[in-house]
Order: sequence, then structure tokens, then C-alpha cells
Amino acid sequence: MIVNVGRFQLDEVADEIYIIDQKRVTVYDTSTGDFKRGWGGHGMPLSEISNEPIPGYTWTGEPPPEERNFAPTLHFIEISTDRRVYIGERGQNRIQVFTTEGEWLQNIHVSPNTPAQRGRCAGLREDPASPMPVGTFYSSICGSMYKMVISKDPEQKYLFVADAHNDVVWTVDRQSGETLGYFGGNGRLAGQLHFPNAIGIDTHGNVFVGEVDTAKRIQKFAPVMTGGG
Repeated sequence: MIVNVGRFQLDEVADEIYIIDQKRVTVYDTSTGDFKRGWGGHGMPLSEISNEPIPGYTWTGEPPPEERNFAPTLHFIEISTDRRVYIGERGQNRIQVFTTEGEWLQNIHVSPNTPAQRGRCAGLREDPASPMPVGTFYSSICGSMYKMVISKDPEQKYLFVADAHNDVVWTVDRQSGETLGYFGGNGRLAGQLHFPNAIGIDTHGNVFVGEVDTAKRIQKFAPVMTGGG
């Protein structure tokens, strides 16, 4: 059974739809609806994925403990023109990269010291004094993985990651996984961001960032061109 559906990606090249759900990604034929394949974190076979929750952790300013499984919530899935699949995990501040057949290729960590969703800002409610029942899952603005877009240049050199915890957009080298910089910053003025949770890019390199919560706007950021004489 699929739960928490709502994040998917169409692959028009292969006539397939990818659905990310908790600790797995599943792929279906868009014409027939037939299941074709699926996998878990680091290419784990579906039969090996446990339904037990990912353990929480106490955030102390360090990255969350390493986790082989996908660490929910999975917040985006994108496919590059060279057929790589990118899946973002708010529970790990991590992007896992795969082939379209589910072979794991690399991890990309973005702002790894950010409190992840399975840290103290989200998890299973344990405090009996809380107004929410013990064992209830709760969440907040945590983790650095919200939405991602791939640049439109022929090589698709860059990943742009919207981070609603830090209120920035990170620029990442797609091949190396190195974080190159960011733009934005918390605030309501032009160029500042509040809860960026949508992102797009056009063929000119303009990045469009949508802000939710009380911001309710879309901002356009133009590329800064540099070059020698």
C-alpha cells in the first residue's frame, strides 16, 4: 500500500512515473499503470525495507547519524537529461543519486548540520504533558531538503536546492556534489526568503522561488554573469 503520496516525477523518455513514498521509490508504466520496479535507500531491494520508523536523534549542531535507508520525509524527485535520479531527504539533509534502474551512485549532503526532520524538531511525540498524544508524529520547519531544480544548460551543471529551514537556495555542483554557495536569507524584503518551498528555472538561467506560509509570493532571481576581459 502506498501512503503519503503526493511527490512524483514523470519520465516522458521511458513513459514512466516515479513515486516517492516514505522509505521507497516505486516506478510504474504511465500507459498501463503496471508496477515496474522500486528500491530503497542506497539501492536497497524493496523486500529488505523495514516499516519501522527511522530512529530520531537529539540535535547538537552536528549532522544526523548516517542512515542507509531513506530518511523521511522524502520531499522531491528529479531526473536529469543524463538519466540520473535525484531524491531529497529532509530526515538526512541529503540527496541520493541513482540510475533509473535503482543503482545507487552518490550522496550529496547540503547544509548537513541543519536540524534534520528526524531530530528534535520532528518525530514521535514522547512528552506526556504535550497536548498531542504520546506516539503522535509531528513535524516542523526542519531539514534542508524542500525542493530542487536542475539547471537548463546543456551539461546541467548545477542543482538549486530550496531550503525552508535556513531560508536560502543552495547552489550545488551536480557532478561533484560540492555546495558552491547560496542566495536569499531570512526576511520579507526583496531578495530575502521566508519558507521557500517551490523552485523553477528557465532556459535563461532565471531562478523562480515560491514562498509559502505568510510570505505568499514568487521571486525571480537573475543569474550573475562573470567573465574575463
